[in-house]
Amino acid sequence: AATAATTTGAMAQDIGGVITGAVDVADAGTAESSSPDAGRLWRHLQDVLDVTDVTRFPKPVDRHATIIVAADSDRYAPETSIRRVADLWGSEMRWVRGGHVSSHLLHGNTFRQAFVDALTRLGHGQHNLASS
Repeated sequence: AATAATTTGAMAQDIGGVITGAVDVADAGTAESSSPDAGRLWRHLQDVLDVTDVTRFPKPVDRHATIIVAADSDRYAPETSIRRVADLWGSEMRWVRGGHVSSHLLHGNTFRQAFVDALTRLGHGQHNLASS
């Protein structure tokens, strides 16, 4: 079904620069040795993001029905992460303009249509969805 998916490795790399700037450390890879606070922040962020890492879970059983809707300016789930998941799953990609939150607010119909299309591919047509 339609999902906002992330891969922690790419997320950590993409967000590394933000953390580094926030704690005024020259390199995110040395944040732990340069600053104890930066190291704790980095470990905590990785722990939080691990929960959203879809690569930690089994691939969808019916991969033909997976549709990923992604935002072209999403800073939480960047394009590189989304493309990795799509390649891993063999998913169809659909793009909308906007960021992580604005894409949901402005393009809700696209997300809903992806959900309906995925259900249709699984054999659950719009009729069944509407009567639920």
